Amino acid sequence: MNFSVTSRCSAGATSRRRPGASAIFCRARALIDDDLLGCKVELSGPQSLTQQEMVGVIGETIGRSLTYREVAPEVARQGLIVGGLPDRFVDALLRMLARSIDHPARVTDEVAKILGRPALPYAEWVADNKEAFQR
Repeated sequence: MNFSVTSRCSAGATSRRRPGASAIFCRARALIDDDLLGCKVELSGPQSLTQQEMVGVIGETIGRSLTYREVAPEVARQGLIVGGLPDRFVDALLRMLARSIDHPARVTDEVAKILGRPALPYAEWVADNKEAFQR
């Protein structure tokens, strides 16, 4: 199967890319028929949010006051590695995040074309996964 998906959802000052639930459904759709065979699609959420805006949505959803704080790349790198992510993945992630500074994620309608419904808003995804943010 020749199918490529680039997931772009909200994020922000440091990153504007996050895979969302709609990306999972689009990938599943690619497995059940040939409509996307050979296609390269760029998936996005219905809006582009900054990291600060995303943290605000999470805080509002879980009923807590949260603050977004940027950290130096090396501090982020060490934290991600200590958290169990492989060095090569962390380095690639940080390079991608650095390239996205000051570049809002492009919002596309690919999810709607593929699924026949709009992409889920970030706030809805957070609400659906509220328990994960309360740990």
